[in-house]
Amino acid sequence: HLEEELKAKMREELRRLLHSMHITTLYVTHDQIEAMVMADRIAVMKKSLLQQVDTPDVIYSHPVNMFVGGFIGEPPMNFIHCSLGLSADALEFDGIRMPLDAETSKMLLTKHVSKVVVGVRDTHVHVSLDEKAGYVPAEITFIELRNEEMLLTVKVGGYFLSVTVKSSDALSIGRRIYVLFDYKLCNFFDEETEENLFKGAR
Repeated sequence: HLEEELKAKMREELRRLLHSMHITTLYVTHDQIEAMVMADRIAVMKKSLLQQVDTPDVIYSHPVNMFVGGFIGEPPMNFIHCSLGLSADALEFDGIRMPLDAETSKMLLTKHVSKVVVGVRDTHVHVSLDEKAGYVPAEITFIELRNEEMLLTVKVGGYFLSVTVKSSDALSIGRRIYVLFDYKLCNFFDEETEENLFKGAR
C-alpha cells in the first residue's frame, strides 16, 4: 500500500537485491503488473488451479486460455466473439466482415471450428484515418493520454476495444477511424472451452 512512485522504486530495489543474492524467491501477488516486472517466470492461478507457468513474455503473448489473456496485461486483452465461414477467409461479428490473411485462414481451417473468440492486444491493432482494404470502420468513444501515446476506446460493431496509438491531434472523441487486427499477433480461443486453439507461438 504505497504511493505509485515509491511502489515502482521498491519493485526495482527488491528485484536488484534478489538478483545480487542469487536467491530463488516465490513472490505472491494479485498485482499482474508487479508480476510482469519482477518475475523470471510466472505461475497464474485461478481458484487454486494452476493455469499457466512460463516467462512473462510468453504468458503475455501466448496465454493458454482467455482467463490468462484477460488477467495479464494493462489494459486487458480485447476479446471478440466471431463466426467463420466455410472457407474461414474472414471474421464475422455484428454484421462486420474482417478479411483474414491466407496463412491465418489456413491455420484456422485445420481446427474445424465455426466460431472463435479472437484475443487482440491494444498494441496489435492497426489504425488508419482513411478507408483501406481489409480495415473496418470504428468510432472513438474515449481517449486517455499516456505521454506520447493515446489509449483509445473504439466502438467496432457492438464491441468497445482498447487501442494504443501514437498521440495525434487528428484523433478526437466521435472521430471515425478504420481498424485492422494484426493476425500474426492475435490469439484464437475455442468459444466453449476458452482454451487457446494454438498452444505456444504460431
